Amino acid sequence: MKIKVYFLSLFFFLMTFYVQAKELNLSVDKKVLVEGDTLTLTLEYDGDSNNQPDLSKLSKDFNIVSTSTSQQFSFVNGAASQIKKWSFGLRPLHKGKINIPAIKLDNLYSNSVDIEVKEMTDVAYVPDSRENTNAPYFEIKQEFDVKHPYVQQQVNFFVHIYDSIGLQNGAPTISADAQKDWIIVPLTDKPIVRQETINHKRMNIETYAFAAFPQKGGTLEVPQVSFEGFYVKDATFDFPNFDDDISFFGVNFHNVFGQQVPVRMKTKAQTIDVRPIPANSLSASWMPLNNLELSAKWDEKSKFKTDEAITRTITLKATGTTESMLPKITFPEADGFKQYPENPTVSEQIINGKIVTTAIFNNVYIPQKSGRLTIPPLKMQWFNVDTQKLQITSIPQEVIDILPSEKELVAKQNVYSKDTEPLDNKENNPLSPDTHDQSDLAQDLSSLKSSLANLGIAEKAITPLLFLLGILVFIAIISLKQCRKNKLRNEIIRAIKKHDYKRAKENLLIWAQHKFGQMSIQNFNDVSKCVQNTDFSEQLSLLNKILYSNSEDLFDGVKFIEILKKIDKLKCKQAEKNNAVLPNLYD
Repeated sequence: MKIKVYFLSLFFFLMTFYVQAKELNLSVDKKVLVEGDTLTLTLEYDGDSNNQPDLSKLSKDFNIVSTSTSQQFSFVNGAASQIKKWSFGLRPLHKGKINIPAIKLDNLYSNSVDIEVKEMTDVAYVPDSRENTNAPYFEIKQEFDVKHPYVQQQVNFFVHIYDSIGLQNGAPTISADAQKDWIIVPLTDKPIVRQETINHKRMNIETYAFAAFPQKGGTLEVPQVSFEGFYVKDATFDFPNFDDDISFFGVNFHNVFGQQVPVRMKTKAQTIDVRPIPANSLSASWMPLNNLELSAKWDEKSKFKTDEAITRTITLKATGTTESMLPKITFPEADGFKQYPENPTVSEQIINGKIVTTAIFNNVYIPQKSGRLTIPPLKMQWFNVDTQKLQITSIPQEVIDILPSEKELVAKQNVYSKDTEPLDNKENNPLSPDTHDQSDLAQDLSSLKSSLANLGIAEKAITPLLFLLGILVFIAIISLKQCRKNKLRNEIIRAIKKHDYKRAKENLLIWAQHKFGQMSIQNFNDVSKCVQNTDFSEQLSLLNKILYSNSEDLFDGVKFIEILKKIDKLKCKQAEKNNAVLPNLYD
């Protein structure tokens, strides 16, 4: 009996399910929205179908951005039912009033719905508000601090977001199209927040600051700024102060228990008149600034000697411009110098609402001769936007006393010796004893001979004694020469160990001149020709690069010293090839 009752109940359940009238209902979550918003269209069908609704009629007015399906069964008072739902995210393709037509599923048609898409403006209202007021809940405004700027002049503009409920996850956005005639840089990382009462509403006001640089003259459209965020509606808790962030373990209960309602706004369309570059500007580069500073400083460790590199640091500080608009500095030619400008180091900072760009230039000067040499002045023309006049900021010329280098002193000494002494005079060799010392020695020998004769010592006894004394003098001269040569070599090694590469270069050239007996050795190329050692030539090239780049990555000081000691022990050899082993260096 119980089994029969069960099957009868099941039969009536199924009969009830199939005899119910089938319906297809269409609904939307909002009927008024702003351009860029997305609405949710829901279809409810109280039956079962394996087919999908026909949405082809929506394509002319909407983009379908999302789709979802759900199904539920219920049994109430002996009546069984099931509901199948389709949810579609629709984004309108245009503004104005749009009719969503009836949707077909099998042989059923849904109802139709009218919606309205409004243009995004600078204000936003809370939909379905119970308050009897037309005052906006949200608003965005934009203002400029300069009404008629020049081309590339810094113009600060401020974007104010007015909020009466509590916006979340919102930030201003400037579209790429709006920046085609502008360079725009944010001046603050975070907005400045204050509170005011406007139209009897307590408003939070967030202010964002930007620096804008117009890139051409004439009437330009001001970049419009849009804002997208949301507020939480119908939260189950009453939060008297919406600024409070009520959360537990990182969960924001505003978002959990309420509906997120999007808020979209954009600033009003505006234009601004940009003044062109003045006709009296003679500079090839136009710089409208609030201030420009130039300064120069020599490397304190530098010595002003011929053929020695000295670094001059030029600092440029421009107020009211960005790195991208900073002009290239061209250093004037300086008679008697070779110049090697390096790429600048540039930085930006915000000071009193202005972008201050600092560029540091290092220019390497190598004097080619001794004496009084002049560094020409460096001048830069710019336009003072405060006084609206052209100005010139400059670094004055500088006169420098350049001392002769060691090789230049040796060369002058050789010229002087050739003009005043016979060709076979030993004074041409700096390692030889001084001429006066040899003359004094001869006089001493003569005096000694006379003294011995006065003592009655025979001439035959004097001669061997003088011969022995001459040998001792010769040995002393050779020892002195070797001692001086070893001293030069040791000075080179000591300088390499102390990383004093300029001093190592000076001693290395003098050592080579005496080692190979060639006073014409003036640079590393000449040394390499005499040494004829590939490894040593390579180390010489690397050592030369250190003098101008301060990079010791590849130079091997231990290897250099080892090769130098071996070469110093070898006998002198003249180069058999005339071609330079090394490429031309800076020497």
